[in-house]
Amino acid sequence: MLGADKIAVLDQGRLVGEGAGEELLARGGLSARLYRIQQESLGWAAGHEQPQAAEEFNREQQRAALPRRAFSGKVSLFQNPAGFGIGSLNSPVSGGGSGGGFMERKSFGEGVFFALVSFLLWGVLPVYWHFLASINPFHILAARILLSAVLTALILLARKNTAWLRALARRPSLFFLAGSSALITANWGVYIWAVNSGHTVDCSLGYYINPLLSVVLGLVFFRERLLPLQWAAFGIACAGVLLLTVLSGVFPWIALLIALSFGFYGLIKKKTPCSSLESLGAETLLASPVALLLLAFCGGGFGGLAKTVPPLWMPVLLAGPITTIPLYFFSKGTRILPLSAVGFMQFINPTLQFFSGVVILKEPFPVWKLPAFIVIWAAVILYSLSLIPGKKKEKRHV
Repeated sequence: MLGADKIAVLDQGRLVGEGAGEELLARGGLSARLYRIQQESLGWAAGHEQPQAAEEFNREQQRAALPRRAFSGKVSLFQNPAGFGIGSLNSPVSGGGSGGGFMERKSFGEGVFFALVSFLLWGVLPVYWHFLASINPFHILAARILLSAVLTALILLARKNTAWLRALARRPSLFFLAGSSALITANWGVYIWAVNSGHTVDCSLGYYINPLLSVVLGLVFFRERLLPLQWAAFGIACAGVLLLTVLSGVFPWIALLIALSFGFYGLIKKKTPCSSLESLGAETLLASPVALLLLAFCGGGFGGLAKTVPPLWMPVLLAGPITTIPLYFFSKGTRILPLSAVGFMQFINPTLQFFSGVVILKEPFPVWKLPAFIVIWAAVILYSLSLIPGKKKEKRHV
C-alpha cells in the first residue's frame, strides 16, 4: 500500500511511477477529481473511516476513460497481531501474466523480508525482557515508553513529519490516541511482568487468540462480516480457553488481558488519523508522564533505578530500538504484502514466543495443558484457511 500522499501509475500491471500527486497528474493522465478521490481512499486504507470516498473512487475508476488504471481492486481493512490497522489493495501479484497486477516479484520478496524480520524480532522479545528480570518491571515499562518516545520523535522530526503533533491538538484524534495509549501501556506492562514472572507461554496464548478476537470486534463495532470458517475458529478458540480453565482450575487471565488489550487497541487504531510510527510517537508521548511517575514511585523510585548494575544499562537503552525497529519493518512489509500473506505470517510471533518460553527460558509446560493448546492451534489453522482468497476469475483491465 502506498502512503496517503502518493499515487501510482500502472502500465499493463507494471508500476511505472510513484510519488507526490502533483508530479504524476500529467504523466498518468489523471483528472484532478479522480486524484482527490484517490487520496481520500488511501487515507481510509491507512486507518481512516471513509467508505463513501472509497466507493466513489471505485465508481469513478469505472467511468474514467483512462488508457491505464491506477490501483486495481478495492480497499480492505485488516487487523494485524500488533494491533495496528492495515489497509491493503486486493491486487494480485504480478508475474503470472495477470493484467492489473500491482506488485513485482521483487517487491513481494521485499515485503516478505520486512514482515518476517518484524515477526521474528517480536517472537524472541521475551528473551530480551527476561534478561532484564532483575530490574523492577515498572521501571522496564517506563524505560520502554520514554526511550520509544524519544527515538520515534527523532525519526519523525528528521522526516519533517509533524502530523502526529497536529493530531494531538485536535480533540477527536486526541481522544482516540489517549485511549490507544492507555491500552498499549497496559498491554506492555502485563506482557513485561508476565514474561519476567515465568508466564511467557500464557502470553503466546494471548497472541494466538488476538486475531480471532479482532474479527469478532470488527463484527460488533464495524458490522464486518465473518466467514463461516472464522465463526468456527472463534467458537473452537473459546472452547480451548474453557478447557484450559477446567484443566488448570485457574482462569487464563494473562492470556485474555493480552488479547483484549491488543484487540481493543487495534479497534481504536482504526479511528486514529496516523500511520504506525506517528501513532507510536503520539501514544508514547501521552504515556510519558505515567512513565515518569512509575520511575519516581515504584520499585524504590529513582534510587532503586540508580542501583541497576552498569552491565544492564546498555540493554535497558535498547528498549527504544527494540520497540521501534520491528514496528518500522512491519509497516514497510504490510504496505507491500497482500492480506492473506500477512494473515499467515502473523502466527510466527506467538509460535516463537511459545518456544522461547518452553525451550529457551525453560518454563514448565505440563502435559495436561497440551489438549487445550491443540484445540486453540486448530482454531488458528481454521482462521488461517479462511484467509486464503477464493479462486475467482480475475477481470482483465483494459
